[in-house]
Amino acid sequence: MATQHFSRILIGLLATLWSVPCRADRAGNLISEINDKAASVARELQQQGSRVVGVLKFEVRDQHRRSVRGDDTLSSECGDWLETALRRYSSDGNLQIVENASDVASKTAGANHRSEAGRQRLFAANYRLPDGQPVKVDTFVTGRIVVRQDLASVRVILQSVHDRRQRPLYSLDDFDANTKMCILNQLGVPYHIRDSGSADQVHLNALETLRDPERNHPAKRNPLISFEVFYDGNPVPPRIVDGMAVLPEPRQGQHVWLKLKRLDQSDRTFAAVVKVNGENVLWRKRLVDFAGPKYVLHKGDPAIMIKGFQKDDGQADAFQIASAARSRELESVYGADVGTISITVFQQGEPEDAIAPELQSLAIGQADSESATITPDKYVTRGVIQAGSRATTQRVRLVDPIPWDPTPILSCVLHYYQPGDR
Repeated sequence: MATQHFSRILIGLLATLWSVPCRADRAGNLISEINDKAASVARELQQQGSRVVGVLKFEVRDQHRRSVRGDDTLSSECGDWLETALRRYSSDGNLQIVENASDVASKTAGANHRSEAGRQRLFAANYRLPDGQPVKVDTFVTGRIVVRQDLASVRVILQSVHDRRQRPLYSLDDFDANTKMCILNQLGVPYHIRDSGSADQVHLNALETLRDPERNHPAKRNPLISFEVFYDGNPVPPRIVDGMAVLPEPRQGQHVWLKLKRLDQSDRTFAAVVKVNGENVLWRKRLVDFAGPKYVLHKGDPAIMIKGFQKDDGQADAFQIASAARSRELESVYGADVGTISITVFQQGEPEDAIAPELQSLAIGQADSESATITPDKYVTRGVIQAGSRATTQRVRLVDPIPWDPTPILSCVLHYYQPGDR
């Protein structure tokens, strides 16, 4: 299960905290490194005889090859970055890159690149080029991200996957990348930086949290942001279990909302991304946090009450607890993100930090009234938070784009639901 995987990596990190030297000083950021490797990967694929290529989402592991929590977002984003980068080197027509190969693979029963039977199903599926033309893929590219135990860097191994060959997996390239920007955040590692000058030392702040989560976990105490979860109007404080912030599971019919309040009294401008089950509460975007819509937080701003998924500038779909059966269905929909509430906080950066305008949707919001949800007299069962059928008034307004430093100053995940049968 997702929480069990993350629990194991936390314990492993604590057990061997200083066993691997920090390599972040020699490694670039993950996006840049993937972009830089795309040209050589494209050349190698052509030398292997590849013509139609699909890119699969990456796997994320710790150094003991155990799955790391989280990381549907990071693994999918890495696949998307590599797909986009490879497409730049396919304009000569010698290499064609299909669109969204991972999506097709995830919807094809039994398809995977790890077993012979899985590869047969993977290659048998139909894929499409960007112009809509249906094709069969002759080669897939994927990667494995290994999180180093000092949290300062990751090792990335790129592989090609072939059909009907004695050797189906070929190594294409491998490289180190630092964990600056959003990498630790996307892995669900909790931390908050102590001052504005320590953004380059995020991994050290994360290690402090892992060593003493009761004292340093941002869900328990941090000087930047107050973030509370309410069930039926009552605040629900998290407990720290195996390094994770855990909430009691809400029950069907309970009324859930979130409260976001800035504590820091400096003149810095902050922005917060809040997600439920990996979906941004602003318009249900599933973008990487840095690129997604954000709540802008200025010094002295009032608290923001979040009672649902925003759908326009005045209305939101109120949070609703799913039935037990529907919750089990949502486990497969949301993957490793199911049962999580996350908050990521950025600080204002320099103009060169700005990203594409279409990804700079920023909002500041304050709920105006109580949510109009139905509260049954009797609680039926625990469940996953989802968008309900009733609307709630929740006003937000768009503001001019602001450049944000891409490295979060706070990363926190609350676990409110345990997937699977007890």
